[in-house]
Amino acid sequence: MPINRGKFNFDTIRYERHLDATVAREALRAGLIDVWTENDSRHWLSSFNVPARDRGWLKKGTIGSGVERGARFRVVLNTRRKPFDDPRVREALAFAFDFEWQNRALHGGERRRAHSFFANSMFASSGLPDTAELALLEPYRAGLPARVFDRAFAFAHSDAIGIDRKSLSKARRLLEDAGYRMEGDVLMDATGEPLAIEFLTASPDHQRILLPYVRALDVLGVQATIRMIDSIGLTNRRGEGDFDALLLRGFFDMPPSWQLRPYFHSVSTPYWNVSGIDHPAVDALVDSALAATDLHGFVSALRALDRVLLWNFYQFPIDALEDTRIVYWDKFGRPDQSDEMYVEPFPDGWWFDEEKAGRIGEDH
Repeated sequence: MPINRGKFNFDTIRYERHLDATVAREALRAGLIDVWTENDSRHWLSSFNVPARDRGWLKKGTIGSGVERGARFRVVLNTRRKPFDDPRVREALAFAFDFEWQNRALHGGERRRAHSFFANSMFASSGLPDTAELALLEPYRAGLPARVFDRAFAFAHSDAIGIDRKSLSKARRLLEDAGYRMEGDVLMDATGEPLAIEFLTASPDHQRILLPYVRALDVLGVQATIRMIDSIGLTNRRGEGDFDALLLRGFFDMPPSWQLRPYFHSVSTPYWNVSGIDHPAVDALVDSALAATDLHGFVSALRALDRVLLWNFYQFPIDALEDTRIVYWDKFGRPDQSDEMYVEPFPDGWWFDEEKAGRIGEDH
């Protein structure tokens, strides 16, 4: 078929699974594997500064995300449970996440904050809602935060020094409005129950992101913990809605259509509608987007939906999806990657280049 022209150029493609990423990086540097996908910014910046790279044999590059856009990581709060059914509590928890510090300390400044669920796309809300968005939002004004209509959404920006006391002060005021008071070092409600949150995860990489957040919550007076469980247990508890909070990784296929109803509509199952969102405005905006007959109507519905999701703090996005980072031995040809919406076929669109391979020293 014409769509496959230029693809499938290798007789054999072998995938090696390494339980330890350090071993995999050593295997790449030794020439035992050809390509490595690097998801850790620390290693992307410092682990491949080796003589082979100085000689041009080992290269770093990216594969465009193509039609994949949106927030990569997001913190999900289970609104089926108290106190996460209170939007003031949810907003306070969002204030406590210091993205700028994490980006500097953990990711070498390589990541970008997502201020939208549909970041880096035409569907991301920005500024104030336009006339078309307002027409969709107006029937639900009474049940929506006033800020949906009169304020542009953006997360606070910290100075990245560690504890963002300005944001924590705002979070404290929100929690006081929600009925919490400090008793010693712990926030208590009117019945004497401490404000507590448990993050479930099966990933050490997710734990690395959550640990600084937990420390900030502790400064705020929240009893925050991380529970590491196996992936099957996490899947089961997510499907049953049996958790306080999760860190999820994902993205939206552009245009975002098939994901809308499972992720956000009240008719969806707990596994997909992880936060337990049940709001008539959200349902109506999802339905409007899916029923749109032109691009303008689709974009307006999604931007309005984005605003409602953001200002209700059911979940909060952390960073925007980036291109896939790869480190590879320069013995392959690659197709043109100038069109940002083009998804480079990897590895089936690559081919072996004998001339390039001949330049690499025999010891590699």
